[in-house]
Amino acid sequence: MRRMLVISVSLALVAVSEGFSYTTCDHVKNPIVSINSTTIHPTTLRMGENLTLAFEATVHRSITSKLRVDLTIKKKHWFGNMWIPCLFKLGSCSYKVCDLLSSMYATKGVQCPLLLDNSNVNCTCPFQPGSYKVEKETFQLPTVPAGFGLAVRGNYTVEAKLVDTTTKKVVGCYAMTVSIKA
Repeated sequence: MRRMLVISVSLALVAVSEGFSYTTCDHVKNPIVSINSTTIHPTTLRMGENLTLAFEATVHRSITSKLRVDLTIKKKHWFGNMWIPCLFKLGSCSYKVCDLLSSMYATKGVQCPLLLDNSNVNCTCPFQPGSYKVEKETFQLPTVPAGFGLAVRGNYTVEAKLVDTTTKKVVGCYAMTVSIKA
C-alpha cells in the first residue's frame, strides 16, 4: 500500500514538470502555493527507474492542518477518460496535507524524505510562507508488481484541488497530464 501511495504522490509532483501539460485552474485568484519552476527527467515516468526532480515553489499563506488536497485522476483510453476511484486511500482521493506527511514520515521516525531533507525544506506542518527550493535530486520510483504493468501504463490527467476545510474554499488548483510506462 505504501508503494501505491508513493505512486499517487509522485503523480501529483511529477505532473507539474516541463514536458507535461500543466495549468492552474482559472477560478483560483490568490492560490496558497505557486509553483515557480520544475525540472523532471525523464518526462515519461518509468516505474522502477530513476527520476530526477527539482522545483521551486512559493507558499503565500501558512499551510496548516486545515488544508486538504482533493485528487481526481483519470486514465485516458480510446473510448474516453476512465475515472480512477479511491481504493485503499489511493487514486481519486482526498488527503489532509499534514496528516499525509505525518503518516508517511513521522511514524517511521524520519523527519523528512531525503528529497526534502537534503534541500533544508521542512516537511512538517505548519509550512510557513516563503520560498521553497529543492535542488536536483534523484530517487527511484517504485516497481509495479508483476501482472499490473498493463494496468498502470498509460496517459493520465490529474486535477489537484487544495481546499481550506474551514471555509470550504478552493485555495489552489492544478490540472496536469502525465505518462507512465511500467
